[in-house]
Amino acid sequence: FARQEELNSVGRFLTSSREVVPETSDFWYSGYLSWAAETQPYSSAYNASINAVTNATLFYTGLQAFLNSSEGERFGGDIQFIDDMDPVAGIFATRSAAQICQSEFSG
Repeated sequence: FARQEELNSVGRFLTSSREVVPETSDFWYSGYLSWAAETQPYSSAYNASINAVTNATLFYTGLQAFLNSSEGERFGGDIQFIDDMDPVAGIFATRSAAQICQSEFSG
C-alpha cells in the first residue's frame, strides 16, 4: 500500500522501456488498478490523479477480491500475502513477467 508510487514506476518501466519487448509484460498492479477504478466499493478509494488506492484496508481487501475475480485470477500466483486469511496484514512478495530484449549482455 505504502509503496504504490514505486509500483507505478515499475508499471511505467514495463510499458515504456526499450529493454522490454512491447506487449509482453502483464503486471498485476496495473490490472488491479484498472479493476479497482471500476469496482465498488474500491472505486471510492481510487485516485486517478496519483493512480493509487488511498485507503489501506480497501487496497488489500480489494486486491484479494481482484485475485478471486475472473479479471484477476491469472495473477493469483504473482502475489503472496503475509497472511492469506487477513490480506490487510500486507503483501510478503510479488512478481511480474516480461520478455527482455536481446542486448549486448544477453546470451
